[in-house]
Amino acid sequence: MKKCFLPILFIISVMSSCSQTGQKRAENVITVEIDGASKIMFSDIFDRVDYVPLETTDSSLVGIVERLRIFGDKLCLLCDKSLMLFDKQTGHSYLQISKQGNAPGEYQSLYDAFVDEKADRIEILDMNGRKIQKYDMRGVFLRTLELPSMPFSFMNCGKGDYWLYDNNMISGAVKAKLVHFNADQNKIINEYFPIDTDLAKYFFVVEGNNFVNRGNDILYFSCPSNKIYSLNKGLSPTIAYTIDFGTHAVPGEFYKRKFSDIMEFSTKANKKGYVYFVNNFSANQENVLLSFLLNQDPFWSIYSTHNGVTRTGYILQDDLNSLNSFHLRDLNTLFAMDKNNLYFLISAEQFIEMCGENNKFSKMLHDNNMNDQSNPLLVKCRFRKKTFL
Repeated sequence: MKKCFLPILFIISVMSSCSQTGQKRAENVITVEIDGASKIMFSDIFDRVDYVPLETTDSSLVGIVERLRIFGDKLCLLCDKSLMLFDKQTGHSYLQISKQGNAPGEYQSLYDAFVDEKADRIEILDMNGRKIQKYDMRGVFLRTLELPSMPFSFMNCGKGDYWLYDNNMISGAVKAKLVHFNADQNKIINEYFPIDTDLAKYFFVVEGNNFVNRGNDILYFSCPSNKIYSLNKGLSPTIAYTIDFGTHAVPGEFYKRKFSDIMEFSTKANKKGYVYFVNNFSANQENVLLSFLLNQDPFWSIYSTHNGVTRTGYILQDDLNSLNSFHLRDLNTLFAMDKNNLYFLISAEQFIEMCGENNKFSKMLHDNNMNDQSNPLLVKCRFRKKTFL
């Protein structure tokens, strides 16, 4: 049976909009403009692109991917209520944790994860259980961390320091989207962005990512917002970037209307061409990548902090490897960055279409016995030292 790799990144599919190629704007403003060409050439951004097939075995079959994380040399996928680890350099399967249930050491739901190989620790966020389950790198259960709310994602900053994202769900005494939590003291340090109870009645989406650790700071984003915030230790969140969708931005008054549910809201917003749902974001010191939808087509928008240029498209062209261009699909919106590279997933079926008559990659397909039933590939794109020169 053919496997499905479409990511479950949100509760309801929503439509959004896009941006332009090569326009320099005000500092720290990510300007998104629609351009009919809408193609991103890899050679304009990267100097090397590698494709790593993920090992396909009976014990490492990748199904519906919900979230992607990169931790050191490990690729972490959350899919089918399981956590799967692969070596990001070789694609070899490392570990699978699948312990859904209510017994000690099990989880009711799997929403996010954190991996620290040096500390021999894996953390799994159980939103429904209001806890984080901790395991060693062999998947052996260690202990449970009880949480003060029901977060949909989290960031572990070390030494018991956690950031929790609560979406629009008020749980107990916690009535804010963002919570700074000291696990060692079992104490909430602070709460930010109070939940709008009227908005919460109809606006409920789950982003692919809410936190990015850039080493010297942590970035935070959630919808609906046109701001990406910096979470510097000991300080209140400060605006790091503003996203400008121009005529496609949602007017503030639109959120104040009475909608019965997210379906009614999205239908009316889509008719007006509003961009209200950025379904994923990632960043390093020199680049910020957003993904969103326009007429059900996924788009990327890549912003260079080096020169303030934004490039957007729904078609990607790996001209560095002389591969066919391809339209972005939902799976391609699963991505992450480290200091030098962008990582994203591509299905085996999509990759086979890209290879065409390319002898080098046709041999790669043969050597790895790849077909459209195989696991997806991890695409590793190394950024140019100075982007968009």
